[in-house]
Amino acid sequence: VCCERPTPTADYQPSFHSPWLAAKDAVTQVRSAAADNKPYDIVLLDAAMPGMAGSELVEAIYSEAGSHKLRVVELRTLDQSEAPVQGVDAWINKPISQSDLFDTLLDLYGDSIATRGSDPAKDTRDWWFGGRKLLLAEDNPVNQEVATEILTSAGFSVDIRENGAEAVAAVQEHSYDAVLMDIQMPIMDGLTAAREIRKLGGDYAALPILAMTTHALAGDHEKSLEAGMNGHITKPINPHAMFNEIAEWVAQSKKPQQTDQGEKQAESEPLPELPGIDTADALERIGGNQSAYRRILGNYRDRNLDVVARITTNIRNEALTEAAHTAHSLKGSSGNIGATQVHQYAASVEQYCRNDQPAQALKELENLRSSLQQVIDGLAQLDEPAADSAPIESNIDIDPDELQNLLQQLEGYLDTDLRQAGTLLKEIQQKAKGTEFSQSLSEIEQALNGFDIDAAKAIIRRIRLQAPASIIDR
Repeated sequence: VCCERPTPTADYQPSFHSPWLAAKDAVTQVRSAAADNKPYDIVLLDAAMPGMAGSELVEAIYSEAGSHKLRVVELRTLDQSEAPVQGVDAWINKPISQSDLFDTLLDLYGDSIATRGSDPAKDTRDWWFGGRKLLLAEDNPVNQEVATEILTSAGFSVDIRENGAEAVAAVQEHSYDAVLMDIQMPIMDGLTAAREIRKLGGDYAALPILAMTTHALAGDHEKSLEAGMNGHITKPINPHAMFNEIAEWVAQSKKPQQTDQGEKQAESEPLPELPGIDTADALERIGGNQSAYRRILGNYRDRNLDVVARITTNIRNEALTEAAHTAHSLKGSSGNIGATQVHQYAASVEQYCRNDQPAQALKELENLRSSLQQVIDGLAQLDEPAADSAPIESNIDIDPDELQNLLQQLEGYLDTDLRQAGTLLKEIQQKAKGTEFSQSLSEIEQALNGFDIDAAKAIIRRIRLQAPASIIDR
């Protein structure tokens, strides 16, 4: 821990079993530890230290660490106007909370932290809960997709609800083996929903309810337990840790013999390098399913094209609670797809909004805008056909203009007549049967079945951007 004034983190420092160091001693200590083959894993760097420029210190620390993968986390003040020190892996705003510190460490060392206490040798494919049914209460569509992909890969049947009120209604209409409950949701939050479910009494008093949140330290656990929840699952989701927690409350099933090889994922084109995204980490979360990951990335892009503008508008209209919620949602989905820097900037914007600091939030939004745009631009590669790919053979019974008109009508019906929207969607699916749009049209159908109108609209807009060139070029 490299800090001239140790008080900001003094309450948490003993857990690291490391000394406090002034800037002038940090480089020497890192060098000595590396030479003794006991290298440091992380350095907490106070941005306001005298004696050496932050970027110079970071460069020197990395140099002395040698081949060991060391991470540097900058400790910043909320009113600090300068950009984060160049080269740091992450940053935390002071005063530091336990939750902020834990979340940052989880982002940097998620697998090694989250799997502690579980069996690290256990492959996620070894978990099997066939025949078990879960309710997932989560308002963020990207997080919904990531969680559903992980859960269904282990045999779960998953129902999705977007807020606590819907979750309370769902448990009374259907029978579930457990409920995974996001804490921060609109209309009714997860803690309130858990209390309402427990008030129902009877079997509802014993229904396992697991909190899903980025906040996972003692105080947050206590709030969840007081609300009647049974455990915690931390986001970004770590499959090993999640299944380990679920298995405490839901019995596993005997895995069918054919699932060991019968569920092999279809081969797909290797992912291109995507700026700002750790694809390896994100793919590991969902069991290496590239097809699902591509779909999740596409939905992330579609839903966040205007997210910075929405946050900006909320801040300027003094709707800081709504701005914080939107930033929180972006933070969670960015972490799940592997967009670590966007996750960090979104977390800072959220904190500024919750601390009633709109000027600082707007300033940090510029960093968020730049980082997110890099990710969005990179995701455009996923729409480009591979140079050596052969044309897709399909029987196209629809011309570009007709497809555009039908999609425009469909989007209009989503606001006025869902029954008519369903009928028109069936017509479009029939006309586009066998084309590369079939999968996207099926996704629209799934969104409508879940009454996720925003998701359906986002997919329609994506098809409309892709369709003309795709069809005309054939």
